[in-house]
Amino acid sequence: MKRSTLFILIAIFAVLTLASTASRSQASTLFSDNFTVDTTFNTTLWTSVKGTPRINNHRLLLESTPGNGCEANTRATFVYPTTTTNKTVQVEIKTPSYAWHDDTSIGFETWSPGHEGIVVTAGCLGCINDTLSSVPEWYIPIPNWSSLAGGDNVYLIKWVAPTTAGGNATAILYINGVFSCQYTGPQVPKVACYVRMNASNDFNDNLQVAYVTVSTN
Repeated sequence: MKRSTLFILIAIFAVLTLASTASRSQASTLFSDNFTVDTTFNTTLWTSVKGTPRINNHRLLLESTPGNGCEANTRATFVYPTTTTNKTVQVEIKTPSYAWHDDTSIGFETWSPGHEGIVVTAGCLGCINDTLSSVPEWYIPIPNWSSLAGGDNVYLIKWVAPTTAGGNATAILYINGVFSCQYTGPQVPKVACYVRMNASNDFNDNLQVAYVTVSTN
């Protein structure tokens, strides 16, 4: 083998190694549960806030009736993205959506110091910051909501850091790998949140979750 060819191969190997290392460093899984191992509700990973969340056919099942909601949160909270670290924090959730009513939701939320979050609810991407004195909540319609009925959908909520220090963060929603909608504004939270699953307190609802994954880069 010629020396020049050998140098070229070494250079290519070095570039590929660096690229692979960079790729691994750019993405990190913070939380994952696909509900296949546990046959009962895992209180190590989740907190039952309301009702009786349970595992059924390898899914997290939350069933509600009027006056009796059902809610579960991850025990872990996830630090909000900043311009210098964890520039994007995202949650991916697989669940059917055809039976959702108002108040049923999935996504990032917290109640400390106030109610803040980024959620997918019935037909909207909601950004909530109840510490604001005006317009504490902002809802963006999901364009193709009615067409999602009838099967599982994968919702990816991206929580993106402000482009400048002190600026507004951004919430971006992808459904089944396709961009759906986004919003940048003061309603997008800047505090740590957990992942919350909530079946409406006002309707008969059945929320079935196949998996939840939280990652950052």
